[in-house]
Amino acid sequence: MPVYSQQSEGRLSTCHSDLQKVFRRVLEVFDHTIECGFRNKDAQDNAVLTGHSQTPWPTSKHNKIPSEAVDAMPWPYSYADLEGKNGKGVQLRALVRCGMFIGYVIATADEMYAKGEIEAPITTGVDWDNDKNVIEERFLDLPHYQRRMPYKSDERKVIQT
Repeated sequence: MPVYSQQSEGRLSTCHSDLQKVFRRVLEVFDHTIECGFRNKDAQDNAVLTGHSQTPWPTSKHNKIPSEAVDAMPWPYSYADLEGKNGKGVQLRALVRCGMFIGYVIATADEMYAKGEIEAPITTGVDWDNDKNVIEERFLDLPHYQRRMPYKSDERKVIQT
């Protein structure tokens, strides 16, 4: 079974317990790295400056203590592959792998929420409103996941185990 590096463990420890529970469960099956949990002002300002975030300090969910957002990627990965610098075929496979990871994280979180194992649903930076329609999204933040408050239309169906 995969284990977190000391760096990933430290980053995840800055996050809300819901995110910690989800990503620890995901790690049992799908190896990944934690890129970021809590962001201080300098880190958030840099994320905005480099185009990795559109949310200024202190309004990002990364800026709360504990962080209500986490950035995670399947391991191993390469941003050069994702950006197409190593060819279109490599880029397509890297994007498909990220899509598989995103789907696994969201399915795991949905199941844990339904079972009452976490307090809030999780959404991703490729489907901010969680409607399963990514075509409408204007800003794609591939590694981003965050807690969200349940919508009135969300009905937690508690699963008995």
